[in-house]
Amino acid sequence: MHCGQAPTDCHNLARSPSHKKFSVKATTKLLLLLALACSQLVHADSIALKSEGSTYVVPALINGRITLNFTVDSGAADVSIPADVFSTLVRTGTVADSDLIDTQPYKLAVGSVQETQRFRIRQLKIGTIELEDVLASVAPAQGELLLGQSFLSRLNSWSIDNSRHVLLLNESPAAKSKAAEIQRRLTPRFHVGGEQRLEVIA
Repeated sequence: MHCGQAPTDCHNLARSPSHKKFSVKATTKLLLLLALACSQLVHADSIALKSEGSTYVVPALINGRITLNFTVDSGAADVSIPADVFSTLVRTGTVADSDLIDTQPYKLAVGSVQETQRFRIRQLKIGTIELEDVLASVAPAQGELLLGQSFLSRLNSWSIDNSRHVLLLNESPAAKSKAAEIQRRLTPRFHVGGEQRLEVIA
């Protein structure tokens, strides 16, 4: 029967249960696809760098309590925090006993080796980008605050715009909390005191 011949039947067809079921399924599928697309979006932010003498630093909030200025150092394996600053973090309760991981041998530039504490930063936030369970190491008191690969490598991408003096961060969904994976990947490292570099012991 043609719809042109039976308007009433066409109207009933449009309102039939099977038609409604098809519409609901199509709408649900579309919403799921949109939700999946949104979950894969990269979260980007640009953070103004601050001038400290001849270097530029970026402010980072540690565990939601204390903001410290870090030098971005892609050559550092971990986020590195000097011993005196680490003591302040412990004294203020910013770092708890449960955050301590282990101690590892770090080799100084002069050739001597010393045991250095490693710990986990529960939340490290720069601008609007926040990562959880970031591995950090305690450097000698004369060292610098370094934003190393334990933070940088978990981003989708990052760069420094020298003309505007900003740090550009792009966070992907994979950069979220990886506590179990980080624990499995813990390996001994040496600290090279002169250049604040970390390298894995083979």
